[in-house]
Order: sequence, then structure tokens, then C-alpha cells
Amino acid sequence: MKKYQLTFIIAFLCLNNFANAQWQGTMFPINGIIYSLFNNGTSILAVTDASSPSVVGVYSYNNSWTNTTLIPSTRITSVIGFGSEIYASGLTDAGVYFSNDNGVTWTQTFNGLPTTFLGQVLAMHSLVYGDSGVFVGSENGVYKTNNNGTNWTASGLANIDIRSLAFDGKNMYAGTYGNGVYLSINNGNSWTAINNGLTDTIVNTIAINGNDIYAGSNKGIFISKNKGNSWSAINNGLPIVNINAITVKGSFIISGTANQIFVSNDNGNNWAPSNTGLFSNDIFSLATKGNDVYAGANGSGVFKRPISEMTNCFAYNTTAYDSLQNNFTLTIDSLTSTIATSYHWDFGDGITSSSATPLHSYMKDSLYTVCMTVYTSSGDSCSYCHVIGKDVNGNIILGNRSVGFTLNVINFSSTGVSQNLLTDNNIQVYPNPFDLKTIINFSTMQNSTTVKLFDILGKEINIWEIKNNDKLIIEKQSMLPGLYNLQIVNGIKNVINRKIIVQ
Repeated sequence: MKKYQLTFIIAFLCLNNFANAQWQGTMFPINGIIYSLFNNGTSILAVTDASSPSVVGVYSYNNSWTNTTLIPSTRITSVIGFGSEIYASGLTDAGVYFSNDNGVTWTQTFNGLPTTFLGQVLAMHSLVYGDSGVFVGSENGVYKTNNNGTNWTASGLANIDIRSLAFDGKNMYAGTYGNGVYLSINNGNSWTAINNGLTDTIVNTIAINGNDIYAGSNKGIFISKNKGNSWSAINNGLPIVNINAITVKGSFIISGTANQIFVSNDNGNNWAPSNTGLFSNDIFSLATKGNDVYAGANGSGVFKRPISEMTNCFAYNTTAYDSLQNNFTLTIDSLTSTIATSYHWDFGDGITSSSATPLHSYMKDSLYTVCMTVYTSSGDSCSYCHVIGKDVNGNIILGNRSVGFTLNVINFSSTGVSQNLLTDNNIQVYPNPFDLKTIINFSTMQNSTTVKLFDILGKEINIWEIKNNDKLIIEKQSMLPGLYNLQIVNGIKNVINRKIIVQ
């Protein structure tokens, strides 16, 4: 049986060269659920819930943990502070607690907060400092105080369950349970829903990083680069799980999920797990202070780690084809080879390998998802997956149509790479997902490039020829909602695949 010699060129940019980096415990005095962490400028504030009522409340950390005197009537879930003052809010009948002496004494405040028909104060899920006072998000809208909680007044969004609040010095954002995100530009006097492109309306957390706004939902993370006018999902490398917390530091975005911590060092475009040293991967809260990230782990206390040690890997691939040799190459680049201590390959047909440069043969024509995972000396990992093979129309694999083909992985130093190849890094597809049209932007002018559109079954839907242009506009027209594959081939038979989603 004649087979294909298949080699793909993949460039991995895994930014980790730290020998012993991992999360370190902070000797938090109890276990339990750490619902909220907050940097008050001098200390990290934490609120916790545990089995013993005597250890439920607010703690302060500055090289060691100190328990404040707060003994709440019920679970505390949110905390903020500045200087010597602290605000803490919680579930039903907790209201809001206030201290102006670093937690030595507390006042429980209720006046003006919403109640149930039985007179119980509703749960208060989030707190934030605003331009005109302190705001709290309740199960029935937003409330604010400008007199340390002596009185609270309604600030809009009645009958809406508020789960998160964020303020950027001018605009206030509210994440809700089932109603998406709202924006106020007048200190909470009025609100506008801003949900264009937000496909999950359960928003657990909101973080702001310059002009970028991040919304953590039950289906991953969304970003808005235009003050909430539109949103797009940014889940490359991030599983679709509940996002419980997001914190930002420069270009680093750290997200806490129901089963792992993920980090991005490119403003959320790509994500990788960072969990080495954690006793629990169920993360409810995050905060930054200086160069450190603090994480509240369910049942195992608070951990910290320098941002500079955190791993983030992202990958792109370039597929080159030699028509004379009927040969594709997949090359691991030199940086990946340097940081990797071990490998794991999943060839998509039930076979795996731990070799750095495996040789694998496929016995039949099909499309296979090949996944490579690199493990570093710190225990962190980065992965990249790519679809290879032949669809039902014989596309993807060019040349001889013999059944089956071979995947040959080689190290970067084994071969040269043409600088004229069109790479995945040279292409942007935006918006994606889209409902009317999407645009393929090329970094350079294209003189002989073909773009093919396939449905999920491999059926060719459309084909475009690009000459003397650096973009292609794809209209939705009669396309049904769902997942599609773009195959981009330039004049030297360089093949790149992209997934697009029609809403």
C-alpha cells in the first residue's frame, strides 16, 4: 500500500523557562471556600466559609494572615477595602458589614437594601468602589452608599440578579445571572444592556484592562474592545467551563475556573493552564498585588505565584507541501524543543506517543485531529491541535490519491523553512463567530491565494480566488448556523485551516 509522507510545520511559542516555578501556599489558617480576594493597597483581603462558624469571615494578609473580629450571621462572599476601611457583603440576611479600623470593629448595615416578602435582606454578591460612593450588587439590582453604609439607595436594574460589578474610573459594568452585562455612564443613575455577541448571559465576573473588558461566564470568557458595544469569545486553549474569577496585570490575564487556573500573556488571545503546586484546582477568587497573583482554592486556602513565572503557550502552524516529493512536514521549533521535558502526542485515531519526533502511519483516508502537548520542567503544559488528512472530497492532502498517509514529525533544526510561506500568524478572521459577515485579513497583499469553505461534513460550499488584495469578505447569505472550515491555499501550495462559526 502506497502511503503519503506527511510532515507539518508547527511553530510553538511557549513562554516558560523557569526551573522550579509553582504556586506556593500562604499558610492560610483554615481550609474552606475562599469566595473573594481583594488588594486594598497594602494587604490582601480574603473572605472564607468553613464548617466552623468561628473561622468564617474576613482575613488580612501582609506576609502573614490576620483574622479580623467579624463574626457574620451568614456566609460572606465579597470584600473590598481601601486604607483602614473594609466593606464585606454576603448571602441572605448578611447585608453589608463596614469597618473603618482594619476590621477591629464592625457595623452591620441594612437600611435601604432590598428584602424578601418575609423581610429578609437579599443576598449581596459583589462590591465595588465607584465615582460617587460604594456600590453593591444584590439579587434585586444595584445599590449604593456615600455614608459608609448608613443608608443605601437603589441604583437601577431592579428585579435583576447582579453577580459582578466593575468600575474603570468613568463607566460601571454589571454582570448578571441570566441578563448579560449592563453599562452605566452616569454613576448608576441609568443602565443599558450591552450584550451584542455575548452568547452566554450568566456573567460571574468582570475585569477591565485598559480599553479591554473581560466577562467570565459559564461558557468561557468574552472580550469587548469597544466599551461593551460588541463582544467576542476568546477561548483558545480555554475549555468551556464556569469562569469564577478574572484578574489582570499588564498584558497578563489570569482566570480561575471550576477546575483549573488559566493564564494568557497576550491580552486573552490564547490561554494555557498554570496549576503546579495547587492542592485544589477549583478556584473561586483571584487578586494581584505587586508582581504576585493570589488564588483562593476551594478547601485548601490561598496560594500565590509571581506573574513572571507563569506559563502561557500559544501556537500557530504553517503547512508546506512539496509536490515533487509528495511530502508535508510538521516541524517542532527550537524554542519548544528547549523548554520541553516530555511530550504527549494524540494522533486522533486512538494511537498516542511520548516521543518528541514520532513517525505515525494512518491506515485510511480521513480527517484526524493531531494534538501535541509539551510538558516543561515546572510541570506546566501547553497544547496545540491541528486537523490533518483528507476530507470526503479528497481535499487537504494533495497529489497522489493512494489510501492512507504517514505523519513524520521532525525537529526544527532538521530542515529549513521558506520565509515566503503564508503562516497562520499572518491571517486574522474577524468577527468569529459572526451573524452577517466575517473578514479574512492578510498581513500582506495576496497575488495567488485560494480560499475554500467546507461544512462540518467536508462538503465544499464555496471557493474564492484572491488576487491583488489583502482581504476577503465572506457573507453569511444562505449559510446555516454552525461550524465551518476554511482552507486557505497560497500559490506555493501552502495550506492553512481555520474554523469559523456562523450564528
